[in-house]
Amino acid sequence: MEIPVHLPSLLRPSVGGGDQVAVEAETLGEALTVLVQRHPLLRFHLYDERGAVRTHVLIYYNGESVASLPTLDLPLRPGDELEVINAVSGG
Repeated sequence: MEIPVHLPSLLRPSVGGGDQVAVEAETLGEALTVLVQRHPLLRFHLYDERGAVRTHVLIYYNGESVASLPTLDLPLRPGDELEVINAVSGG
């Protein structure tokens, strides 16, 4: 199943400049793996040294935070989407 991954402007240079890329995968977890395999520069921006999603990165699957999902082993279906958001803070 091919699904779109929407990216914020900060991450677009890591994928060649586009605001979205498509990944082919069977599950949500596989989609995230394929994403960083095809675009290795994203790994540094999305994951820390331990492989955990960085605290300032939010990843949404069909509008729901992947952090709140019990598993990433969810089968992908037509119409599914991923969105990556960088949390912004300031002072």
